Amino acid sequence: MRPDMLEALFPPGVVAVSADAAELWDAALHPGEVSTIAHAAASRQREFAVGRACARAALARLGLSAGPIPRTALRAPAWPDGATGSITHCRGYCAAAVARCETVRALGIDAERTGRVTWAILERVTTEREREVLGTMLPGDAPQDWPTLVWCAKESVLKCLAGATDRMPGPREISIELARERFTARLLSARLSGVGVAELRGRVVRHGSLVLAGVALPTANGLAAAGAVT
Repeated sequence: MRPDMLEALFPPGVVAVSADAAELWDAALHPGEVSTIAHAAASRQREFAVGRACARAALARLGLSAGPIPRTALRAPAWPDGATGSITHCRGYCAAAVARCETVRALGIDAERTGRVTWAILERVTTEREREVLGTMLPGDAPQDWPTLVWCAKESVLKCLAGATDRMPGPREISIELARERFTARLLSARLSGVGVAELRGRVVRHGSLVLAGVALPTANGLAAAGAVT
């Protein structure tokens, strides 16, 4: 996947890096991260190392240095002062997106392979209205794999909202409306009122078997606040 396709998921001010480069796939755990992931399986340790390598590469492009990136109580990345971001991985793919807090309050990115999200899975995380709309989209547009698109969009929004609220919302606290390469996430829960917006708009992209979704919550006075999140 071209870097510009990945960064097209986000408004200006967000830097996204994937592990397409061989040196990132060969990344070792930062010494300061070893204790964070020491008891995980070797495959999980590798994903963790590669994701953090992508994140540090993205932070460097922002002009920010980063040492270890441990986990918060929500098991999300603990970003260095002045930065926010999100990391994702699925089979054979890993990426991170970061931004300065002065322009972006929180963001989320998610990746998944097509065909892995079944209706049984989707029913556990979607609202009745989401399933009704999805049912009307499936017959003529099955090659789009709408279930995976909905899943990725929802996951990216939940990560973004967790970064903004320090609480992981439930999947039915938001509702996703898809429109090809764009989506709107409506915040349904009163517990999300502190976010300050009623909806978030993000983008999805499919590249072969890979589906990616990204969304950013702008700061009140940041560059993205003028409608760049489209």
